[in-house]
Amino acid sequence: RLRQLEDNDLPLHLKGRGTGNILYRLTMVLCLGGAIYSLYCLGWTSFPHKK
Repeated sequence: RLRQLEDNDLPLHLKGRGTGNILYRLTMVLCLGGAIYSLYCLGWTSFPHKK
C-alpha cells in the first residue's frame, strides 16, 4: 500500500503489479482498434458500391 503513495513520477497504472500494466495495454489496444475500425466503416460507407 505504501508503494502507491510514493512520489516516483510513475503513472498510477504502473505503480501496481503486472496486472495493471496488462489491463492498461489491453484497454489501449481495444480503444485504438475500435477507432481504426470506425474510421474504416466510415470510409467504406462514404463511397458508392457496385450493384
